This record gives sequence, structure tokens and C-alpha cells, in this order.
Amino acid sequence: MAPLPRKALLAITSAHPPFWPDGKRTGLFFSEALHPFNELTAAGFEVDVASETGTFGWDEHSLTQEYLSKEDEKVLHSEHNHFMEKMNKQVFKAGDLAPHDYGLMFVCGGHGALYDFPHAKHLQNIAQDIYKRGGVIGAVCHGPAMLPGIHDENGDSVIKDKTVTGFTTKGEIMIKVIDKMREDHLHTIADMAQTANAEYVPPEDPWDDFCKVDGRIVTGANPQSATNTARDTIKVYEGIVNE
Repeated sequence: MAPLPRKALLAITSAHPPFWPDGKRTGLFFSEALHPFNELTAAGFEVDVASETGTFGWDEHSLTQEYLSKEDEKVLHSEHNHFMEKMNKQVFKAGDLAPHDYGLMFVCGGHGALYDFPHAKHLQNIAQDIYKRGGVIGAVCHGPAMLPGIHDENGDSVIKDKTVTGFTTKGEIMIKVIDKMREDHLHTIADMAQTANAEYVPPEDPWDDFCKVDGRIVTGANPQSATNTARDTIKVYEGIVNE
């Protein structure tokens, strides 16, 4: 088997619908893309960013001070930051990419993921190719919505019989979006995992920094977990390439 490329794909949602009780839009959660990007680049990965359509929008709540650290805020307002340059000018359409270029995929969250990730065939195809070649898939918060649709060589979901986490149903109730999810026929991460015959394990508190590693699948529960989910994903990758 060919060696795994030290190149990662950051998979992001292309959905950007009105969602929040105040009418604001969901989409890609800022820190759930920024923090993994920072970890991957610091570890020496070349990083591409792609959505199913080649377009995206930020979750508007994720750009508020409630969710941004001072450092995150500086990045958001910097035109010349490497991350912002990528997000503003270099988001690829997944179908235009060559899956064999990548050894790792990290799937970012934001409630937009619930709308398009379950059916994001091109992103899922890249993930399947990475996994088939012995690569690693990480996903945080609502990013695990993509995992049931990624299949192994037997046609089963890659999370079948695996332990995973992701944003909790309790958390959806706390932030008052569970009714909107039902209205839009969106499933919780726990329900999606169960349907794929995975074991879903929530953190004790919906906002705890909490990750699960099971083989070459790494999942995290919420924005607070984005950094450590990325670190754990990188550790699994390093363990494979250094065998």
C-alpha cells in the first residue's frame, strides 16, 4: 500500500439556512474550522478546504464574542491570516479533488452539517478513499453527521460497532433548536449514530471538552473539543505512518 500523504482535507458544510430562534443563519462553525486547521498546519500538514458545492457561509452565532476567544477574533478580522485567505479564496468543490491526494480528513461542524453532510456524496467518496487506504477520519460536534454515509469495503458504515461522540441532544434542547431541527427533518448526532449501529457516548456536560478515539475514527463533542479532536486525529495518523 502506498504511504499516506501528509495532506489533510478540512471538510466543511455548504448549507447556510436561517436556523436560530433569532432568525440568524447556521452554517460552518468558525472555531471548529480554525482550531483544527491550526493544529494540522502546526503538525506539518498541507491543508485543503472543501465543501460539497465549493461554497459555504459562517454560522452567524459562531462569530459572536460568546463563542470567539480574543485570538479567534483577531484571525476573523485579519485579511492576511493564512486561514482566512484559504476560507475567502481557496474553498474547493469536493468533486473537483483527487481523493488519493489526502491521508486524513477532518470534518468540521456547525448545524449546517445536519442539512448537507448526510447526502454529501463527493465528500463521502473522498473520506471512503482515505479510509480504504488506511487513513484517518476526524469529526467534531455536528461533523459526525457525515460518518454514517461513509462506507467500508463491506458496504457498512465506517462507524458500525464503533464508539463515537458528537453534539448532544441535551445541548440541542439547551440552545433551543430542537424544534427547528424537527421542523426541518434533521436528526440528532445520537440518532444518526444509532441508525449506523454505532455506540454514541455523550460527555457528562454538553460543553465538556470530550473526544473518542476508536481505531481510525476520531470524534469530538462540541466547539470546546475541536482542538483536542484534531490533536487526537493527528496522533492516530502519526501512529500509522510511523509503524
